Amino acid sequence: MRLFVQVLDDSTDERAIALVDQCVDKWSRNGIQIDTIRRPIREGFKAGSMQHGMTFMTNAAYIVIFDADFLPTADFLLQTVPTLIQDPLVAFVQARWTFTNAKESFLTRMQEIWLNFHHKCEQEGSYRVSVFFGFNGTGGVWRTSAIEQCGGWQCDTLVEDMDLSFRAHLNETYFLIWLDNATGNIQKKQLTQVELRSSIHYLKIFSDEELCENYIQSLSNDDRVIFIINAQLGKKFIPRIHQLSQITSIYVFCVDKSKHEAWANQYNKIKCLVSQYDELVSQIGYDQKRRITAKTDEPISISILDENRTNTSSTTQEYSTTIDYDFAYSFSLVNCLVKMKSFYSEKRQFIKLCENIYQENPNELLILEEFTKEYSSLKALSWLTRDSFIHRLINKAIRIKNFHILFLSRFYFQDIYQQLEKNKCLKAIRVYRSYHLSTNQLDLLKNSIEKIISINSFFLTNLNRRQSISYLKESILNDDHHSILFEIDADPRLNGIQSFANITSLSYSMGEQIVLFMSGSLFRIINIQHDNNSFVIIQLKLCSQNEQDLNILKLSEQFDFISFGQLIIDRKLFDQAQIYYNYLIAQMSDDDVDMSICYDALGYILSEKHQYNSSLKWYEKSLVIKKKLFVPYDSRIISTYNSIASLHLTNNDYNRALTFYEKAFKILQQKYGDDHIRLAECYNNMAMVHKHQEQYREALNLYNQASSIYQKHTIDNNINLALSYNNVGLVYRHLTEYDLALEYCDRSLKTYESILPLKHSLIAMTLENIANIYYDKEDFNQALKYYEKAAKIYRHILPSTHPDVLQIRLIIKKTEAKI
Repeated sequence: MRLFVQVLDDSTDERAIALVDQCVDKWSRNGIQIDTIRRPIREGFKAGSMQHGMTFMTNAAYIVIFDADFLPTADFLLQTVPTLIQDPLVAFVQARWTFTNAKESFLTRMQEIWLNFHHKCEQEGSYRVSVFFGFNGTGGVWRTSAIEQCGGWQCDTLVEDMDLSFRAHLNETYFLIWLDNATGNIQKKQLTQVELRSSIHYLKIFSDEELCENYIQSLSNDDRVIFIINAQLGKKFIPRIHQLSQITSIYVFCVDKSKHEAWANQYNKIKCLVSQYDELVSQIGYDQKRRITAKTDEPISISILDENRTNTSSTTQEYSTTIDYDFAYSFSLVNCLVKMKSFYSEKRQFIKLCENIYQENPNELLILEEFTKEYSSLKALSWLTRDSFIHRLINKAIRIKNFHILFLSRFYFQDIYQQLEKNKCLKAIRVYRSYHLSTNQLDLLKNSIEKIISINSFFLTNLNRRQSISYLKESILNDDHHSILFEIDADPRLNGIQSFANITSLSYSMGEQIVLFMSGSLFRIINIQHDNNSFVIIQLKLCSQNEQDLNILKLSEQFDFISFGQLIIDRKLFDQAQIYYNYLIAQMSDDDVDMSICYDALGYILSEKHQYNSSLKWYEKSLVIKKKLFVPYDSRIISTYNSIASLHLTNNDYNRALTFYEKAFKILQQKYGDDHIRLAECYNNMAMVHKHQEQYREALNLYNQASSIYQKHTIDNNINLALSYNNVGLVYRHLTEYDLALEYCDRSLKTYESILPLKHSLIAMTLENIANIYYDKEDFNQALKYYEKAAKIYRHILPSTHPDVLQIRLIIKKTEAKI
């Protein structure tokens, strides 16, 4: 079918959930392809829900969006979708709204008047003069590729519809904003706009001051705005936006310069007053070349290795080595891109993507044509140092982690890497890089002295200290920013050093002595000090990848397609991982052994997203391949059996769950004998099924066999043994054999306390289990004692609004009432 309906339901109201399910079931039985999408974790409000829903629409060219209270007309798709089909430059179509009860009262009539003004004047007027207008969040159709190219729905905003609209207009770091309410000289202005885009690709024109200001304020602090305004507007508008960090430079257009010099000199971001359009184009072009050369405003992506930070366990003190997954991802990403095999088809896709982005910019299309015809690995460094689409696009993709662009441009990373290896420096050097940092960014680095950082961008530096300092003196600082001089020492003779090279002779343009460090290079912050010349010196030292600090990351040395996918999963970027593995599958043959790994990965991803039926299908596909490629008792089949069993258990299909757990058990038993430690996990899994079926004696027997194996193979202070004791205790509780239940839960508690931090979640849960047993025994004083111990730990490791904290508070009140 060509139409698929998603109901994105974040409701927690059982009545609403039931109503949604009833409606979906009704339309499904009527032949409509419709499904309900519910998220396991309700993060990111509407934007999070929309991004989650997008993962199921990988083949949809267009996405129609309605809020639950929107009533579309019968011909809505006929009125909207053809516009997107006919014009590939259109990102979205916004329909007008009205109120169904508009005539009910004076208030509703006033609301309708405002709404009509918004759609008929603001939105349509902006469209007709080709300036920015936003998506209203509902009653509209988006081109799927437009959403993907600008990074998808973002959760770090309260206005997700406007945020997406803004980003759909932006793909680079530098862009022009022109605020102009004058109506004359339209033809000359249009020609000027075309010429300006030869220097800066993205140009947005506004006639409304408030909309323009809101637009600028909505941008990331990493975005750089070159602002053009006429003098009449500028005198009152510039004071409102001059302090914004996004504003880099301001150009004031006026007829009589002398008339406006006095007030313009009060603002250091005003680069110049111009009276001719040709002068404006020339000045902006010259200044932009200087900015690109100096690179003081070009954002650099930096990750700091924090040994005390972890994405999963820093707040709960889980029993595992602390890993900074954010740093691990940044550190590994480039290694993956460099070492994975690339395909020529992906290079063609990258070029096609660039054609779509720059299709309205003749100058960039000419450069793209040159790139298509003449690019080779030998010219990679020349393209890197050239002010062109590839440098800007890839650097921004690194910074915002645009996975799609990074994946398609692997060939470029590999060519740069090979050229650095070929031309690498052979002796120690000191180089410099001028830059601007905000106070917050500088403070973060000051607090990270002696720590390792990864500079994720391609890091271009200068051998000439004086020239680097001159760039700082020429540049204009925002109020909250500081002039920075990075002073970097690099010695290539150390083992495990990432290659770096003096690429001056290979650069596109002369004038600098350039040393390039590969994207993802590691440095240690040695010192930060203030210079007498009003800038800050940050001393860095190039680090080996063998540094002891990096051992905690536990990263594989083998980088390939599969390991890269696992890296994305480890970061819990499940939506991204799903797209990635689907892409890999399309590249593989049916008999490829890695195909089953991809199927397993998709099964895991969808299971984590609580899409159990879809997950099961992928695991079943994996099993078919493994049975073809491996002998019947190959241990690689075990994980798939266990995964399928777990899904059947989740779906309450206990017989099938037990069947697949038993299949895994038989393979392990035949391979390793009766007492291998891996059999203990099988016993636990089978016991869990019997426990769900309330077959407690069978479950108890299996749990005891698991405990017996753990006791044979491990010392008492073992977390698996503690878990096993806990399982036995809980089964005895179900059998109302409370003394035995307390005995085993107490064993579990003592084992945990000997190996875990005292404020650990597993200790809290065990204390709560003991309290539950005392509650069942009607020993409410003892129950209260253990509930309060558990509550104390929960309050320490969890937010005050966490369900576990709230639930145990209610349980304590209930128990107190029994005393």
